Amino acid sequence: MILRPAAAQWFELLTSHEELGAVLDCIARTRSVQLQAYSQSESRLPLHELRAVLVDYETLTRRFAP
Repeated sequence: MILRPAAAQWFELLTSHEELGAVLDCIARTRSVQLQAYSQSESRLPLHELRAVLVDYETLTRRFAP
């Protein structure tokens, strides 16, 4: 096996527990990522508030999309 250096591109993904399986399945299908799990349970995001913001964003996207 030969190891060759390659530039890494990092990204952070935030998702709910309910959607985690589907998200990981979608990422795994690309076969081009290496996952590192990180969970900080003491800081919980208010996902119900985030969902409302995403719904508003989707509405605006549909309205103003080219």
